[in-house]
Formats: sequence, structure tokens, C-alpha cells
Amino acid sequence: MIANDELVPELRKVIPATAILPLKRAIEIARGAASYSRGTAEKQYGGAVALIKNALQWLAKAQAATAEVAVENAASGPIGLVSAFPRVEDLLHPEIVAHAVPLFRNGHLRDAVLNGVIAVFDMIRARTGLSLDGKELVGQAFGLDNGSLIFSEVDSLSGKSDQKGFLMIFEGVYTGVRNVKAHSLAHDLTEAKATQYLVTLSLLARRVEECKPRA
Repeated sequence: MIANDELVPELRKVIPATAILPLKRAIEIARGAASYSRGTAEKQYGGAVALIKNALQWLAKAQAATAEVAVENAASGPIGLVSAFPRVEDLLHPEIVAHAVPLFRNGHLRDAVLNGVIAVFDMIRARTGLSLDGKELVGQAFGLDNGSLIFSEVDSLSGKSDQKGFLMIFEGVYTGVRNVKAHSLAHDLTEAKATQYLVTLSLLARRVEECKPRA
């Protein structure tokens, strides 16, 4: 689970950002329990062991969901007219796979898209430590002048455009997707449209994952 004092990439991709440091600590604690009797270790280190088990369950769940999507796409053939174009499962972020794909596969398209949006905004909260939501969260996280996270260097014109543009995209997704889907059970989603939403949300999840703290 750990290589060179860091979580292996496969595990780091699928666990919540807020669980990374506690999990690393739990593994260190569990390692230290090796010299104790089983009963003593379970009593003193039970919490650490439980956290490690949860992490392994997250990993197994994400891998199973990805495998299911892969089987379906392999059966239906390549997407579009260009055989080299990536398959859908290759475009989805692990957070979207974990929280939205199972709902999608069971036909709950609205809930799948809504969960995808919530997963992205949970990632923002995890990166910033903020407990806000919607426009307020996006503004404090990605504000051009004093947001806590930056997508690229904001000293250049292109960097400022990147920051401002994606701030507006995040605000738009919350208003135009999350609010609409959360306030009514009615929807116009098809499998194709829901898939396109999940791919878009995967891009946003990747931008959140890759952005840097403002210096």
C-alpha cells in the first residue's frame, strides 16, 4: 500500500483526499503493532486496521466499477469512427467511477450526474478545507486575486484566462447542472448525454486534483 513513504498511485486515486494523511498514519501505526500480541494490537490499533480495510474496499470498489465499464465497451466496439479514440472508461476520473458509474449502470442517470457534481465539489472542499458550497466555495477556492488554489501561473495573461475561465465553468456546472438536477426528479438525460456529463465532470475533477496552492 505504501512505496517510498507514499501511498501507491492506484490507492491514492480512489480514496478521498481527506483520508490520505490518516491512512498513511494508520499504516505506520499498524506496522508498529507487529511486536505486540494479537489481542493487544487489536485493542490499541483497531482504528488503524479499520481505516486500512476501508481503503482496500475503496480500491476494490473502484476497480470493479472500472472493469464493468470496460467489459461493456469492449462488447459494443470502439466509440465513433476513429478506432484509436479513447474508450469511455479511460476518460473517467476515479472519483467519478466510484460515485457515479454504479448509479449509471443501474439506470439512475439523474442521480449519477448529480453524484458526479457532488464528488467534484467534495474534492474542492478537501483541497481547501472550506465547508462552503456553490458559488461561494468556487470563489474562495479559485478566485483570480486571492483564491487558495490556482490552475496555472496567474502572473501571465494566459494563466489569468485559465483561472478565470475555469472558475466560471465550475460556477456554471453548479448552477446549470447540480441545481437543476437536485430540484426536480424530471430530467432529459439519455445514456449518451449522461455519459458526456460524466466525462466533463472527470475533466473538472482532474483540474481540481492537479491545481496548486497559491504561493
